[in-house]
Amino acid sequence: MSTKIYASSISNLTDARYFSAMGVDYMGFDLDVMMDKHNHLKEMISWIEGPIIVGETNTYNADGLNDLKTIGIKHWSVGRYFNLSMTFEDQLIRRLDVGSMSNLNEEEWCALYIDKIYTSLTKTEVEKISDLCQKCKTFIHLPFEAKDLESIITNINPFGIIILGGEEEKPGYKSYEDMDEVFEHIYKFN
Repeated sequence: MSTKIYASSISNLTDARYFSAMGVDYMGFDLDVMMDKHNHLKEMISWIEGPIIVGETNTYNADGLNDLKTIGIKHWSVGRYFNLSMTFEDQLIRRLDVGSMSNLNEEEWCALYIDKIYTSLTKTEVEKISDLCQKCKTFIHLPFEAKDLESIITNINPFGIIILGGEEEKPGYKSYEDMDEVFEHIYKFN
């Protein structure tokens, strides 16, 4: 696959196993939700194979993240207020919204969260997002229908697409019918 798939906001084993089986490239675990559950997180990570593990946080500092390296996390998705001046040797992915897209350099990775539905973006907005994707490695998350995936990949050309995990319907059970359709399109067009 040329466009990477990043499953984000994972906080349960059902999502972790599903997205791993679907062959995602990156899997982000919500460390803020799992703050006191590091043993559970370690166990979930041991159940999956393949994706690069990403720790996602708005609240940890660099020292707190360094403490979590022992469970296999080498990439970190951090909020826009994370202190980037701290010495940190692992890959950081900065979470941004459309209003905070400036001042990035080519070495940076970012995750851009867009609230607008893909088909409602103006031509100028698509161009601005595409320019960012050409400047640095950019994962994008925006509401879209599976049928729009080819257009997103062609017109925006992101480094990766972010797909969000969510709550289980009951412990150990979740329906993935809608997500299966998204993956069908990913494999067809990518």
